[in-house]
Amino acid sequence: MSKGKIKYMKTKNHKVVITGASRGIGKALADKFEENSNEVIRLSSKDADLTTSQGRKNLISTLIEKHSDMTVFINNAGIQVNGEFEKLSYKDYNKELEININAVVELSKGVLPILKDKKESALINVSSALAIQPKSDAPIYCGAKAFVRLFTKSLRYQLENTSIKVFDIVPPLVETDMTNGRGKGKIKPEALAKEF
Repeated sequence: MSKGKIKYMKTKNHKVVITGASRGIGKALADKFEENSNEVIRLSSKDADLTTSQGRKNLISTLIEKHSDMTVFINNAGIQVNGEFEKLSYKDYNKELEININAVVELSKGVLPILKDKKESALINVSSALAIQPKSDAPIYCGAKAFVRLFTKSLRYQLENTSIKVFDIVPPLVETDMTNGRGKGKIKPEALAKEF
């Protein structure tokens, strides 16, 4: 089995598309990419419905039609539902699975043809430290982020001989709307973006 190679790339003059970019980690990443002379397309839930397969297909069609010059795609959008698993509704946990797993898989597959024909490109998926050290009141979220980590690593192996670099970001506890009122020692989204 391939051990995978760390692939570096230039960080300027890219066209970057980021999901979940209206606030938190996504916004901080978008701001940082713009500071480094990149064109950034910020997507939010108003721009694309990631909760349904049709919504994701519509987004992929839009990307192919309007942003075929994209060189970096970042799967950042995510949601977390907290509570006792036994009491979670189907609607709650299914939405988590749709956004945190299915959207990552479908959008990754959908953008590969766009990224593959570039001299240098990247697919970046945002996971979480909760994939490594889960917490008790977010079993679906923690499991989904563990999936994203392994999915991304496997995809990195598959694509290591192509022009596409595959990265995963594994944030610690970050100060966002999602973590409001929870935890201590949080870092700012801007600090995370700077490290990346």
